[in-house]
Amino acid sequence: MNDLIKQLTPSVVYDVLTYDIKWKDQFMLSREFSQFTGGSICGPAFTVQGKFTPNRLAKYEERAVVIDMLAAMEQGVIEVLQPNYQGPLGSWGDFTATLVKHYGCVGAVVDGYTRDIAGLRQMDYPLYCKGTSLVNGFGSGWQIDNFQQETVMPGPLDMPVKVRPGDYVVGNEDGVVIVPMELINEVAEFADKRLKREEELKAELATGKLTLEYLKTTIFDW
Repeated sequence: MNDLIKQLTPSVVYDVLTYDIKWKDQFMLSREFSQFTGGSICGPAFTVQGKFTPNRLAKYEERAVVIDMLAAMEQGVIEVLQPNYQGPLGSWGDFTATLVKHYGCVGAVVDGYTRDIAGLRQMDYPLYCKGTSLVNGFGSGWQIDNFQQETVMPGPLDMPVKVRPGDYVVGNEDGVVIVPMELINEVAEFADKRLKREEELKAELATGKLTLEYLKTTIFDW
């Protein structure tokens, strides 16, 4: 099943959840999230939430939260960061990526902005966010508040997308989707059928079997 999950893409997940499973809840993130660096992502969500406050925790208390967060990470997770602030603060960067990568985090989706884009590109670290900002979030009073709790990310037309720890995050140049953890195996099985059928149709087209008459009864059966 892991091999089936690894082949998931946002577009096939969209088709499966929409047409095969008929999932009613919002699962597609806003188009503001774009692939800034690195490649595609597919893995369980590791949720993180931040807060902006003029009365920051003492340095050692703040660092304790970060250390606990890193200790809780497992190999292959995708950090889903909800900074909970308005405005272009850089809450991500190449040092952050280097740090979480060391503890198993293989990509990130940030509802906000990043710094150090050149360093991230050099790392080829998969990061999906809204843009870049020179402003140092940590130096401006922003900090990590909690982790591995249900969070909310914006979907199309600001519709909320719930993300729980362990839900699957799938992203590439097309966008990012969230697959509920209880559906991941079913989604992967449907996706495998769709992809195999698509390859069959391509092969039939190449050999001349895919005639217009045949298309009338076949093209929408996958």
